[in-house]
Amino acid sequence: MSLLDLHSVTIFDNSTQSSLIPFQSLLEDGLDLSFTFRVLQDLKQVYWNIYYVVDLANSKQIVPVGKSNVFDYRASSTEFEQFKYSVDKLPLENIPMILLNNVGSLVASLRNSNDDSELFKCSIVVQSERNERDGKLYRNILNPME
Repeated sequence: MSLLDLHSVTIFDNSTQSSLIPFQSLLEDGLDLSFTFRVLQDLKQVYWNIYYVVDLANSKQIVPVGKSNVFDYRASSTEFEQFKYSVDKLPLENIPMILLNNVGSLVASLRNSNDDSELFKCSIVVQSERNERDGKLYRNILNPME
């Protein structure tokens, strides 16, 4: 049984406030992430864990991006909750460019703070591509609601 009913996901470039779906920007640039959802069951002592997954056939690296504070959600059939998270820069500097020049995912995972079990996860596909002119990696974030 699902604990949340995801209503919308919004991702913005935090320097320009331009929508990043389907806007392209540098892979490591900061972003603002926002979820709107309905809570289907009371959730106590939970937090959001945000991370970036670099995944190749023989190599998978998880890069921590950040965590929210611990809080409670009350179930409601009519009210929507919202979670917002902002990061100035994705901490990808220690990952080789050859690994980053691939499809990755930005993950928001709702976790129980008592046992760290995962209650809900939204994976946002991020396509990255090296620009031949400047040699930098650019990202294209795909809408997880489509």
